[in-house]
Amino acid sequence: MLHKKKTDPYKIATITLGIILLLTLGYVGITKYNNIQFQKYQDIYVQGYNKGVEDSVVKLFSETDDCKVTSIFIGNTTRQIADLECINKVLSGE
Repeated sequence: MLHKKKTDPYKIATITLGIILLLTLGYVGITKYNNIQFQKYQDIYVQGYNKGVEDSVVKLFSETDDCKVTSIFIGNTTRQIADLECINKVLSGE
């Protein structure tokens, strides 16, 4: 006759809760790591965007020096840009 070993219900509950705790900690850790990585990538993207805007403005300033006209392009649209002070000087005859 085989003797069945009685399983202690407290031992099963402890093991089950331990496994649930480990899974929960793993989930929280992975979520936290992913949020940190996302924030890093977002910061890099924002820095790149800001640098691009800054470079564009600096380029427009330098290209419109000495009353030069420059073109900007957005899609199929083109605009001619000039310094308003230069236009006012030309119109006033200076």
